[in-house]
Amino acid sequence: MARNGSRAGHERARDLVARDFTAQRPNRCWVADFTHVATFAGVVYVAFVVDVYSRAIVGWSAATNKRTPLVLDALDMGLWRRDRDGRTVRQD
Repeated sequence: MARNGSRAGHERARDLVARDFTAQRPNRCWVADFTHVATFAGVVYVAFVVDVYSRAIVGWSAATNKRTPLVLDALDMGLWRRDRDGRTVRQD
């Protein structure tokens, strides 16, 4: 495994925020990450989507694999929660 957590020979995702984790208002910038948790039943992967402005977790998801739906489900939860709270996320 490479030092940055990615496997050798696999391309790392681009840094779209240039490591600048600040925002001027809510819903301006969300970031996502996932990790694994060892349990007695096996490994569980958990994805989180965080609003950079408030540092609040707006969505999360858990799965027994680290396929694309893991993170997309967390993103969908964040969008649903913000819409339900009357703070609909829209693209500028």
